[in-house]
Amino acid sequence: MALPSYADIELPLLLELERHGGRIQRLIEYPAFCQAVSKHLPALTANDMKQLRKTGELVWPNMIAWARNNLKKMRQLNGDRPGMWEITPEGKQRLRSNLKRLGLDSEEEFIRSDYSISEAAGARWQPKPLRSMKSEPPPAPAPAPDDGQVTTQGRDPSIAVTPGFPPTPAPIETERPSSDALMIDDELKAHLHSLAPSQFEGPGCRISEIQRTL
Repeated sequence: MALPSYADIELPLLLELERHGGRIQRLIEYPAFCQAVSKHLPALTANDMKQLRKTGELVWPNMIAWARNNLKKMRQLNGDRPGMWEITPEGKQRLRSNLKRLGLDSEEEFIRSDYSISEAAGARWQPKPLRSMKSEPPPAPAPAPDDGQVTTQGRDPSIAVTPGFPPTPAPIETERPSSDALMIDDELKAHLHSLAPSQFEGPGCRISEIQRTL
């Protein structure tokens, strides 16, 4: 088994994005894109690419998705548009500098060609195998929801979410007053009702006079 490390998937991924015009639509072009990335990894076999996770998903596309997620964290891929994988200026710069490091002086000509990295760089390109497959790779990161979709991942389950509308907050629970507080409240209301209207007139509503009656 010769699955490559995640880091060694990144350069072929950037190269194939550039060869696909800088972007791909994942739902439409992903299977062919995964096949294109694989040709730059000569030790990767057909059986490797058929390997399944416990969930029944293919391991190889799952690994490419994780490599893409790492590139997005480094801002070498743009993740702003749901369903779209797009190389950034930082990704273009890394692609070209890495190709030069492999001895490809005419990197622009190589990018426009159909040659694989291993064909052009020879022994200088030696991807490292994944250290161990005893524990299978983690599941691919969930794609960002399309416009109009709502994800409940990480949300408080008590908050209702409706597409197109802001979340409805959960009702706020207020502490009920104690029986002693209710009794004092009733006594205060009864006392205020017993006062004459004149005691509420004038500056300060004669607060001192009201206080003397309490």
